[in-house]
Amino acid sequence: MTATINRTNRLGRPVAILAAVAIAGGAGVAAAPALAAPSEPVPTAPGGPPVLEAPSLSISSPAPGAVVTDAEVAVSGTASSRYGIDDLQVNGRSVPATAAWTARVTLAPGANTIVVRLRDGLYQTVETSITVVRRDSPTPRCTVPQLRGRTLAGARVAMKARGCRLGRVLRVASSRPGRVIRQGVPAGRVIGRSVAVRITVGR
Repeated sequence: MTATINRTNRLGRPVAILAAVAIAGGAGVAAAPALAAPSEPVPTAPGGPPVLEAPSLSISSPAPGAVVTDAEVAVSGTASSRYGIDDLQVNGRSVPATAAWTARVTLAPGANTIVVRLRDGLYQTVETSITVVRRDSPTPRCTVPQLRGRTLAGARVAMKARGCRLGRVLRVASSRPGRVIRQGVPAGRVIGRSVAVRITVGR
């Protein structure tokens, strides 16, 4: 047969225990009791591991996927931890560990990954990254003006106004002395600004 034995748990609450009872010599003897499953969960014991607050890290500028033409870019963002910032690195180089941080990063042509890593006073780490694309600026161009019929001084002014470069000046005998009679690149053509346009002036 079985019997119910009342005990209290470590919280001081009553717990029902079922025990098998053997009949021996007319007396009931309780066998080793087996604890029944508790009717409510046991709360976490005091002194357990603390819940740590993770550090925060973000990149404010440039925007992810930004396309730039410069060989160097300014990177900035924010960082924080209630346990203090032990180290802050941008692409492996330490920068001043301030709440609002900034750094300059050299870019190679094409896609560049910028990685920022923070370690706080409890050696918790957090990392974030963006990709920035560097594209070389296109070759500056200009439209060659009409130079024939102008004086040499007038040709220089016209070329400068268009952002073009005047090249070698040849002088030949002509019925139009002092005037441009030929130009090496036709008027209206678009060329790179580094290209020198040769002209011929009558004498």
